[in-house]
Amino acid sequence: MSSAGPATRRERLILYQLSSIAYLGCAALLLFTLVRSANYEGAWALGLYGVTPWLYLPVYLATGFAFQTRKWLLLALSLVVVMIHVVTIWPDIKPPDHLSAAEKNAPRLRVFSANLYFSNPDLSGILDEVRSNDPDIAVFQEVTPAHRARLLRDPVLAGLSNRIVSNDSDTVLFSRLPFMSSEIWYEPSRPMARAQVSTAIGSVELVVVHTVAPINDPSIVRWRQMLDVLRDLARQRTTPLLLIGDYNATMYHPRFDDLLDTGLTDAHSARGTGLTGTWPRDKPFPPLLRIDHALSSKELVPIKATYGKGTGSDHRPIIVEYALVAAKST
Repeated sequence: MSSAGPATRRERLILYQLSSIAYLGCAALLLFTLVRSANYEGAWALGLYGVTPWLYLPVYLATGFAFQTRKWLLLALSLVVVMIHVVTIWPDIKPPDHLSAAEKNAPRLRVFSANLYFSNPDLSGILDEVRSNDPDIAVFQEVTPAHRARLLRDPVLAGLSNRIVSNDSDTVLFSRLPFMSSEIWYEPSRPMARAQVSTAIGSVELVVVHTVAPINDPSIVRWRQMLDVLRDLARQRTTPLLLIGDYNATMYHPRFDDLLDTGLTDAHSARGTGLTGTWPRDKPFPPLLRIDHALSSKELVPIKATYGKGTGSDHRPIIVEYALVAAKST
């Protein structure tokens, strides 16, 4: 089919059908954009929010088709959708944030986070990654009693002697740095390990995050409550803050965006590695959703943010190195 126009009835029919599909696709994506802008949180919408970077990709085909066939209205409409897509995913595709000389030379803090997976019978692969990354702090989610026993006795973690481990939470925290205080935090509907960690810039508050997956109405209510509690903590912070773990939310969930609006920085977005997924890693295809995050206040500047392999789990670990730039005045 040439750009000069269809020559046969069959070509005209095909052109009409393709144009209709392209228009309907653009309309559907615009409707999805409106639904997301309205902060709608039904289970189907939350599922689609997670795949936002990939959901819009067909519009690029529509744009090429519209240009080739000189469908100028369709071209204008598809370009609007393209711009919406680029603006939406910009935090995950933008270049890394600039680092000042002071930040490059500041004291460092390396943190390792892994969701172990409740059904994981062997932690050897993940513990090997802990050894190779040599973190100052290691945190884990989906920790079973059997996992807990393995973590407590494993020599890889022997140097991380300051610990929060409890039967009341599936999150644990291992630290080389001493705690000024530590607790299991019960305000979220799923309790989380929480500590004030003594660092080169003073106390840093750290929470090991693990929210429920928002797959049905009851779990969505709990998921909202947990993210809202984290948002309130971030708003009310009086010391440097690090929230790290499994949020069961991507950058494109509006409630997660509310958390970022408190002034926290997503480490992988800041270092230009945000488009990589962390879940599900145990499938034939690459993980599509980045639901594991490290969010920090301005005193903790991400220097490096990478991903692990996560053998045995359905999540990839995240590893972040921070520059500790200043203690916040209170």
